[in-house]
Amino acid sequence: MSAGLAKSLQYPGEHFTSFFRGRGYLHGMNMHVSLDKGAAGFGSGSKRRFKPRCDILNEVVAGLIWIQLDLPENVSRSELETFAYRLVQRILANASIHAVEDELTFLQRDQFCRPAKVEVIRQLARRTMSAVKGLPV
Repeated sequence: MSAGLAKSLQYPGEHFTSFFRGRGYLHGMNMHVSLDKGAAGFGSGSKRRFKPRCDILNEVVAGLIWIQLDLPENVSRSELETFAYRLVQRILANASIHAVEDELTFLQRDQFCRPAKVEVIRQLARRTMSAVKGLPV
């Protein structure tokens, strides 16, 4: 099988790795590397805790807003999730249903320049409060 190949190609493992054989080769490959967490973009040394319920809750509220409100076509997902995060934080800080309605009206009328339907806003505020508080709809 290897009769027609050159000697360097017959046994590539022996030919190319003969230089690396020895004690120092494996030591260099298994060297422990410590990372500077401050320089790696972790901020001021504190790590962001993984909170799956909070992240999912923000996506649920953003989805409710996406479904219920009349939004322009150029609204991005991150923009809605940012608004949803702020809204969830206000609800968790015991905001009233009227404060949530005012936030949603501001989003619809002032930020997206669309007419705000009072009944849709009221229903969305109730559903959002129920989703955040964990109550049945």
